[in-house]
Amino acid sequence: MTPVARKQGGGAQETTCATKPQIALEQIRTAKAAAIPVGVVLDGGANSNDQ
Repeated sequence: MTPVARKQGGGAQETTCATKPQIALEQIRTAKAAAIPVGVVLDGGANSNDQ
């Protein structure tokens, strides 16, 4: 999507990309900051096509 289309549609003006591990770490950090009780984290690696 072009910057003009994002502006017209009210979307984010900038986008970023993150790897699955980066996303997972951010989710864990967010959960810790929100004092969510610690538990098991499943990564879904067995179901992924990523090598």
